[in-house]
Amino acid sequence: MALNPIQWMATPDGWIDPRLLPPLGELLNLVKSAGFNAVPVAVPGDISAQEFRSALAQADLEAAPGYLSIRLPEEGRSQKTTLELVKQAAEQHVVCGQDRMFVSMSQLKSAPRVAVPAQGVAFDLARLERIAKLMDQIAHVLVAEGVRPALHQHVGGWIETESEVRQVLDYVSPAILDFGPDVGHLYWAGVDPAMIIRDYHDRVAGVHIKDVRGAIARSSHQGTGTYQDAVKSGIWIEPGRGDLDLAAVFKALGEDFSGWLVVENDRADLPVWESAVFSSAWMNMNLPSRAQLPDE
Repeated sequence: MALNPIQWMATPDGWIDPRLLPPLGELLNLVKSAGFNAVPVAVPGDISAQEFRSALAQADLEAAPGYLSIRLPEEGRSQKTTLELVKQAAEQHVVCGQDRMFVSMSQLKSAPRVAVPAQGVAFDLARLERIAKLMDQIAHVLVAEGVRPALHQHVGGWIETESEVRQVLDYVSPAILDFGPDVGHLYWAGVDPAMIIRDYHDRVAGVHIKDVRGAIARSSHQGTGTYQDAVKSGIWIEPGRGDLDLAAVFKALGEDFSGWLVVENDRADLPVWESAVFSSAWMNMNLPSRAQLPDE
């Protein structure tokens, strides 16, 4: 179980800014003191992957699967550059001792689905087919580098709806592409997270865990605001404090699940560090395997 410390990046306008993170050593110590034992691979631009791994070791943390955001050529990144970034990310993961990675389409502030979230607006079958082929290429590159990718979906990106998730997963061979759902973004998009996890159970390598205020999610389905409006209104909330049935998610994963759970709260409802402490405590009390452990 890991914490993606994204709540430290939250901006007043409902977005995120990595420049708001505390210095790396301080941040890792905060994560550890909150009760987590891992953070995703996210190597700052001014240090090497080996230096990041050393910082993790100093804080007594493990490397969890990181996250790679993919842009299409029309979004300002050539396919050649994308594949170079994919290979670089794989190399960083290998250095850090991690062989899994979440891969998702980007969320740009100017995107149609940021303006109108969770409704699959501006759908284009030809674009989705291009994305599926690109994901297949990316998966081949990553596997060749020793890292298995897991498809990750987000509200605001070009893989947002249930049908889009299924089409990409069904196009790319399960031999090279796993599934790494974000249950909060699934719920916001009107998808039952437990159902789709059951349907692709054998491919689930990791899950991003967050909770959602259902009333705000439903309101956004009526076109009442942007992605950022929903975030500013408090759509995200700590695990167990919202309306998402996380118990059903854990049940769908099953007792044999051995992948990663990465807790995220894009915009903390509680004070930032308290949010991390609450999330760790709630997860440890509510994960079935943890709850069944005898007292030490």
